[in-house]
Amino acid sequence: MFDWLTPMFPVDTWQKAWIERRMRWLADCFGIDRLLNAEVILPTEDFFPGSFQEDEESARHFLIRLCGYMGVELRNISLDVCEDHEMQGLAGEYEKRECSKIRIARSQLADPLQLLATLAHELAHELLLGDERLSADVPDHARA
Repeated sequence: MFDWLTPMFPVDTWQKAWIERRMRWLADCFGIDRLLNAEVILPTEDFFPGSFQEDEESARHFLIRLCGYMGVELRNISLDVCEDHEMQGLAGEYEKRECSKIRIARSQLADPLQLLATLAHELAHELLLGDERLSADVPDHARA
């Protein structure tokens, strides 16, 4: 009668299986200790000190901090801020190279939380694709 008291999973069975399989894969790639002991980085003054301006310098400051938190070599990354029309509706884009390139849409500079999320997403591509832990032809490498 009152089934609203019955706990429900937030994802369906297929999604749950995919998440569990990919979490096992991440543990194999990065080591279970990294996953279990990772510090949760929050978009707060504690983790990203200083004032944020809607400019490329602030975006680079965020990139430098995120590289440190995520264990990405900053010297392997370049950052370009592009006009929105050049990005074809994308917030950000990753391109694997000897020095990998991250491109972000200029509109990202207006929202520091969105900018951090976009940069972290693109740096995750560097950890997976740039470090060749994953191939770009794996169909679910960029599941939304």
